[in-house]
Amino acid sequence: MATKKRRVRFNLDFFQTKMGQKFFGGIVPTAVAHLDRIATALENLKTPSLLEVRVKVLEQMLEMPSGTVHCVDGFSIVLQRTTEGFYTLSFPSHREVVLDPYNDTPELPEAVSYSNVPAKLVAQILLSHGGPSA
Repeated sequence: MATKKRRVRFNLDFFQTKMGQKFFGGIVPTAVAHLDRIATALENLKTPSLLEVRVKVLEQMLEMPSGTVHCVDGFSIVLQRTTEGFYTLSFPSHREVVLDPYNDTPELPEAVSYSNVPAKLVAQILLSHGGPSA
């Protein structure tokens, strides 16, 4: 008569295995330490508050020049004040999607002129490019 091999099953939880001990004893604490360092670094980043951003936009609006403006990142555009609080913009060095609603020739995607652009939007565009260069 042939003897049957009997399988023995162990009911071990993962933490009771060698791999589980390595995972919970070394990998998890290391991962937690790295996550803690990342969290600390993110907390230390200085991000401007909404109020600080609004103040910068208002300051830029007050100091906005007419003529060709060159920004810190190389962006340039010609500004001409039309009425109180509005500008005509022309010849941007590259397309600004936020200006599309003000395009003088919407049928031409390579527009070079935008009319009645609010001063606040102009200030935001200039600030997004680092502001006017000195």
